[in-house]
Formats: sequence, C-alpha cells, structure tokens
Amino acid sequence: MKISEVNAATEQYTVADLRKLVKEMYKCMPKKVREEKNVDKLVLNMEDFLATKAAKKKQDKQNKQGDLPALATDITSFIENAKQGYYLKANSVISQKERTKWRKIVHNFIARLVTVPAKTPSGQQATALLGKLYNLLSMIGEESPFGLENQFDPVGFSQPVLYGVLVRRLFAWKVDQETIDQALDYLFLNDVAFDSIRSDLSNVLLAVLRTSSTQELVLAAVKQRMPVTLPARSSKNFWQQVELNNDYTRLVTLLEFKLKRNAQGITYFKKYFLVENQQIMFQTLLDWLEDDELFTEWVSEYENGVRAGVQFNAELQLEYEVIKEADVQTADELFEAIISRD
Repeated sequence: MKISEVNAATEQYTVADLRKLVKEMYKCMPKKVREEKNVDKLVLNMEDFLATKAAKKKQDKQNKQGDLPALATDITSFIENAKQGYYLKANSVISQKERTKWRKIVHNFIARLVTVPAKTPSGQQATALLGKLYNLLSMIGEESPFGLENQFDPVGFSQPVLYGVLVRRLFAWKVDQETIDQALDYLFLNDVAFDSIRSDLSNVLLAVLRTSSTQELVLAAVKQRMPVTLPARSSKNFWQQVELNNDYTRLVTLLEFKLKRNAQGITYFKKYFLVENQQIMFQTLLDWLEDDELFTEWVSEYENGVRAGVQFNAELQLEYEVIKEADVQTADELFEAIISRD
C-alpha cells in the first residue's frame, strides 16, 4: 500500500485500535528486520527516531553534494581518456579490465549526477557535467570513443531519455537565452545514435516546453540558427546540411502549431523544407498535421496537393474521405472511423 492509502485506512481506528495494530505489525516483523531498521527505538522514542532519521537524510544529501568536486575530477579524467581512445584499444593508461567497465562507469556517473538537485549551484555544475557525458556518448563514426554507433543504450539510457533529463535540468535552473542555446546545442550540434532520429530528440524538447512564453523564446532562437545558404550540391556535406535544415524547419513548424499559429507554421514549412518533389513535401506536411490533430488544415493541404498535381496513395485518399465525411477532430476518431469502414 501507498502511505496515502495507509493514512486513509487508519483514519477509522480508535487509539486502542491503533495500539493493537502496532502490536500486531511488530509481531509480524522478523527479528532481523526489527534490528536492521531499529524499530525498537521507534517504539520507545518516536520523536527522537524521526529526528535522527531526518538528520541522517540531510547529512547524506550534503555528503553527496560534497563529493561533487571529486566526481567532477573523475568525470573530466574519464572523458579525456575516452577521447584519446584509451577505452577502445590497448594502452598503458587504462588496463584491459578497466576498459571493459566503461558502460558501468558512465552509468554510475549519470546516476550520481542526477541525484544532485537541479535548482542549486551544485546542481548547475552537475548538469554541466551531465552535458559533457552526453556530448561524449554522441560521438559516433570515426570519432567514437567506444567503437559503437549507439553508445547510449549500453549505459542504460537511450539518447532521447538522457536528452530529456538534461533539458529538464537546464530549464529547472532557469529559462533564458543561455540555457535555451545549450538545449539547442545538445540537440543540433551532436550526432544522433544509431536507431534514433533527431525528431525523437526534438519531440522531447517540445514536450518540455509547457508555457507559451518559453515556446516563443525557443522559436526565436531556432529561427536564428536556420542556415542562410546551403553548400554546393556537389559538396561532401550537402545532404547532411539539407537534413539539418529540415530538422530546424520541423521544430519551427511544430512550435508554431503549439502556439496556435497553424497558418504561419504551414507557410514556414513550405518555404524552408527541402525535398526532391512536391509529393514528399505534401506527405510530410500531412503527417505532421495529423500528429498534431489539425484535421481542418489536413484537409485543406490535401486538397492543395491535389490541385498541385500530387497523386496521393490509397491510404491517404481513404483518410481524406473519412475525415471529410465523419468530421474527424482527434486521432482516435480517425482510427475508429477507418476501422468502421472495413
């Protein structure tokens, strides 16, 4: 039972009943448990027991925060060694036994950092250290410090999950240009792990942005980051820059949707989203509109696509018919309407 349930259940008891309940619970406890938990002291002097418990909890918290400088030194040293490739190949700095433990080492680093309250100066330092570990795990390809295309899952945190922890801690400290820039740096300046896509990360950011004022600040920051020009098509990184441009465009578009400026979001999308043909452009836009349950705009853009000569597939044609006929307003209504047709 939860404590709230215990409170509710015991409200009906008299003082005599509660004494009886305590006796029966005491008898049910194994002797070893009573000794480990110091239950006898609780019975003999409850106030002293609770005061001691609270003091210990406070001391444990202070000890954890007091260990932060030492932890920071360990993390910094670990990151430097990892970037040197010492956890990837034989060397005289890191033993073979230690190299095989890198997953556990990083997991423990993260587990300790997240225990430091974010809304404190120590928490700010812990968040910065967490960001450095995130950047390290994001290094893939030739730069990979551990030789893997996904270095997040092996340490027990997927990239979207760890990004979410990082962003929530940043914004718990404060929401300003500095923390917004940091959140966007972690999102756009790092590689994405295998089996993930950047939209997974941007969805996490969108979920964290709960107020319109914060959404507006992030929207302005993202627009400032949009590439002014793309490299030549023959350039080695042309398609990488196109993908990055579209990731920025997606975030701007969805933020406009969140702010109830649907027409502005659609206009921005059509201006900046780069694809080979209109078919892909309209299908992508319809996907985003459906995800946000903007079915009025969905119908309008479907019809715009038809007028532009786009040949939509049978699935989208069916959706269009169903949305028009059933006046669909939610994804659940759309699903039920489609099922009822079969």
